[in-house]
Amino acid sequence: TSAQSAVPVSIGQNFTGSTFGVDSSSLPPDSNGAIGPRHFVEFINGSFAAYNKTNVAQVTRMSDLIFWNDAGVSLATTQVTTDPRIIYDPTVQRWFASMVDVDGSGLDPTLSVNDFLVAVSESDDPTGTWHGFKFRSDPTTGAFADFPTLGVDSNAVYISAEMYHGESNPLGTGLVSIPKAGLLAATPTIAH
Repeated sequence: TSAQSAVPVSIGQNFTGSTFGVDSSSLPPDSNGAIGPRHFVEFINGSFAAYNKTNVAQVTRMSDLIFWNDAGVSLATTQVTTDPRIIYDPTVQRWFASMVDVDGSGLDPTLSVNDFLVAVSESDDPTGTWHGFKFRSDPTTGAFADFPTLGVDSNAVYISAEMYHGESNPLGTGLVSIPKAGLLAATPTIAH
């Protein structure tokens, strides 16, 4: 048998994204990003930014709280957001984003229930309109969701998280499946 040829790998663009203390002071940053047809989107704790994929110029930057507010999600003044995720789905030419909220009033956040936040872009342009939703991470028992992940396939958008009752009482992993058809509807919805 002959050895397979190595596929050459090269970096298309290399640039500095967000800078700690300048663009966000959140620790940890929970660094996260995705590539779309014309943009690289960086979604970290404290900041949402989109860069032109060709020349890496920053196209937009806003706080994560402004991102959710602009997407139509109302958060209490004591709430903070964390654990951002962003995905571009080329099959439907849309962006999907998620985070969880946390009670920032100083109480132990693992002792209170929190919410999942999910948003879908209206087009393949991440600087355009987004539609966001907020729903309880565990409406039945009041468990706290932490370390969420985001996935997408042809049928649905999935959010998974580690669920807790108190800091020392892990319950295991929870999974939410949101039909993609509802998120892509003329009036997006997370029903069903």
